[in-house]
Amino acid sequence: MALIARSLGPEGYAWYALAGTMAAFTAAVLLQPVHQALGRFLSRDASLAAALARLIIQLAAQLTGIALIAEIAFHFRWPALAGLALAALVLGLAQNAFDFSAQHASARLQPARYALIYVLKAALLLVAALLLWRVGLGAAYAVALVGMASLLAILIAGRQGWIGLMSARLDTGMRQRVKTFCLPLGMSILVSNALLFADRFVLAAAAPAQDLGAYAAVGDLAQQSLGFLFGSLYLAWYPRMVVAHEHAAGESQRLASRYAMLAMAVLLPATLGFGLLGGPLTNVFFGAAYADTSAQVWWPISLTVALAGIRMYFLDIGLYLTSRMGLQLRNVSIAAILVILLDLWWIPIHGAAGAAWAAVAGQCFALVMSAMTSRGILRWHMPWRQAWPALPACGLMAVVILNLDGQDLTALVVKIVLGGLVYGLVMLALDGAGCRNWLRSVWRAGRGR
Repeated sequence: MALIARSLGPEGYAWYALAGTMAAFTAAVLLQPVHQALGRFLSRDASLAAALARLIIQLAAQLTGIALIAEIAFHFRWPALAGLALAALVLGLAQNAFDFSAQHASARLQPARYALIYVLKAALLLVAALLLWRVGLGAAYAVALVGMASLLAILIAGRQGWIGLMSARLDTGMRQRVKTFCLPLGMSILVSNALLFADRFVLAAAAPAQDLGAYAAVGDLAQQSLGFLFGSLYLAWYPRMVVAHEHAAGESQRLASRYAMLAMAVLLPATLGFGLLGGPLTNVFFGAAYADTSAQVWWPISLTVALAGIRMYFLDIGLYLTSRMGLQLRNVSIAAILVILLDLWWIPIHGAAGAAWAAVAGQCFALVMSAMTSRGILRWHMPWRQAWPALPACGLMAVVILNLDGQDLTALVVKIVLGGLVYGLVMLALDGAGCRNWLRSVWRAGRGR
């Protein structure tokens, strides 16, 4: 991502970000509910994966027609955007097909295959970014290359979920369950994307392209780091919670408490550290051209991603388990309307900073709504004895980071390593999240072999 941002510059990255947003507003709305249904219902029906894979191919054909129509419109009305619609189509289809393969590995409780899929994608993305950096291609090529990396990762390591798609069939009952789950979820994802990304379109209309590029770059980096942590924990724990919800309600509550504890121990220092490292991260990843706008939006974007992750990957799990997707749709719809109104008010006055703080306000509102709606389904209880050590550990980590100078790569690595080391040592000394007992049990198990 850093190579792409440096290669395109803030203005070029603005067009790249708009293409990615177009992909999110089209492919994600239709395809993401499909692989969410895979994780929710695969434990009930082994043929579900192949049937949903066939549905993805059918929806992809429809999206191709939409992209071709958009390309014709761009050719006549906005020549500068020529090629972006098809590139966005490739990105959207590839990313959601990749997510389907990863969801299949997660739902089958196959962590090795899940890890291999992601490692391959990371390696292929690096190759694509290096090619873009060396050759100097434009935004449309950047979008297409990122999409192709996901497709190649599927072909090499993620084919299992697509086997038998021509012959799989679902019974009437399962088809109705999937439909009832997917339709409101699709609308909810549409509105959630509006909540997350509508500000980019308002910025494109009301602010310089350079501001949009820098704002989007920080947002994408936060999503690819903090968002990835939230999503990884969710994919690791959600299939277990689905099985527990179906067969053992008490186990479901125990898993929820443990999930919340481990997530806090990882995500609280990650969010704080990401916010504190804004200066060196901007310098190392993006360069001086992004610095002014990044300094204004770094902290609010960090908070936005963290709040969105808490809502989507924790509080909304109860709604997923009970298939109350209509309530989720209502929550994010109200929040999205609030964000769009704030964007129209604050962006013309404050530019990118206005968009960032409007996003924080919207996510706070959505989080409160979700907490109220899901109350009584799962209790995200964390034992205070295991939870409190994270607070002094984060405090000492922040002191270490703030007292280290430098903005270059070496300084960034030193701050990350020393900050992480201090946090880990304090958590270990105070047995935060039960980590000391866990290490002791692992040591004993290793000696017993």
